Amino acid sequence: MDIWAALKELDEVDQEIISLRFFVDCTLSEISKIVGMRESAVKNRLYRSLERLKKGIERMGGNYHHVYSRFDFLCR
Repeated sequence: MDIWAALKELDEVDQEIISLRFFVDCTLSEISKIVGMRESAVKNRLYRSLERLKKGIERMGGNYHHVYSRFDFLCR
């Protein structure tokens, strides 16, 4: 399972939000300033994108629990 392939299935903005949050460790406030959206909009897009990422990983035959649990934990 290739997480990068699943990420590429997402919209560019969603890829950016996920990357900034989990790979760059930006806060939601920082991300909102970078992408020019309200913080609440960033949070909504993040959660929806993670759900789409989960489905993409499952569709590719991967076990999303190994990847998704890290993302889910960091969202709290």
